[in-house]
Amino acid sequence: MTTLERSHVSGELEALGWRTLPLSADALGPLGLVVESPVAIAALVLGHTCFQERGAWRRCQGALADLLDQGELPREKDRYLVFIVHEISEADVAELETALADTHLARKLCIELGNESLHEALGGSVVLAGPRVVAEAESSLVGPVVPDAVLEMLRSRSPDRVLESLVDGALESEAG
Repeated sequence: MTTLERSHVSGELEALGWRTLPLSADALGPLGLVVESPVAIAALVLGHTCFQERGAWRRCQGALADLLDQGELPREKDRYLVFIVHEISEADVAELETALADTHLARKLCIELGNESLHEALGGSVVLAGPRVVAEAESSLVGPVVPDAVLEMLRSRSPDRVLESLVDGALESEAG
């Protein structure tokens, strides 16, 4: 069974482009950790049984609300409350569905590890893999998108004429 230790989860998320926020255990309450990307905050509940007790997941949401109210987290970012569990039992399904349907304060996600490693499960989540995907896309755009020859032609000719030439294929030999 995959470990859900805070340091292990934090390391995996940092490899995906998230930054773990240095919050005290008192500030976190029932949350395992909180991570941040340029556009989002994710509060994680690790291997918790918050679906076994009716409404217990709301305490996790309340802890996130407290962090926002205390100014510990930026309000302008997208917010996620992520439950990472080893498995979801049949008895947990109704409470899980209630939690996931509640979009108040944050979107809710549940990642069931099952037989996957933590690395596979987190990397397979579109939300949690997002920062890494964005960074990879940005790194592929290094260098000019428009060839230097076309930029030079744009400096000396009307953009309409350059566009006409591009459409007609006449610039292929010039832009080379």
